[in-house]
Amino acid sequence: MSTLFRTALAAGLFFTIGLSSSASAAPSFFSFLHPPAVSPAALHTIDSFPAFKVGPLTGRHVDIFFLPTCPHCHALWREIQELRALHPSIAALRIHWIPVLLSSRDTRMLAPYWKGVPHDAKELKGLMTASAPPSAGLVSTSSRWSAQLAPALAWLRHTGAQSVPVLIRHPKAGDGRIRIGAPPIGTVFRWLKGNSRP
Repeated sequence: MSTLFRTALAAGLFFTIGLSSSASAAPSFFSFLHPPAVSPAALHTIDSFPAFKVGPLTGRHVDIFFLPTCPHCHALWREIQELRALHPSIAALRIHWIPVLLSSRDTRMLAPYWKGVPHDAKELKGLMTASAPPSAGLVSTSSRWSAQLAPALAWLRHTGAQSVPVLIRHPKAGDGRIRIGAPPIGTVFRWLKGNSRP
């Protein structure tokens, strides 16, 4: 398969939202052919980021960075919900859904579901099934949230990732791998199971 064809294929199947704008973007070339590594120290850093936490505490850890207004992030959530219902091994994963904010619209979308602690599956479901952000009047704590969530966005950009959603599965040992986009559900299943292919 030619490089050009594979690039075109990925652009059509791995749906993302760019981190530099609100426009849809295809993942960069390395994102799907050569996923960048994430060191154990960097994986440990991610653990400190605020997140919606879903699944048993003892489960293998997966991190997913997402924008609250990203339709492809919502699509990935729906795919994972389907996989969790069908496969006990996926339901056993501990998934941290880490929100990043690029705009006031992202903050408004997140606002109704980020007020309580802990942030868990119920609040995440509300966010991922919401059709539109509420009015600006509900975001009195937006500056505090922006500061709270800023390190996650900075970390993500430092990896070279230019779009979301981003999935990182923690291995038993060694480096994790960044997977970018919302591909077909079969590919998501392989990612979550730890298959090395993108």
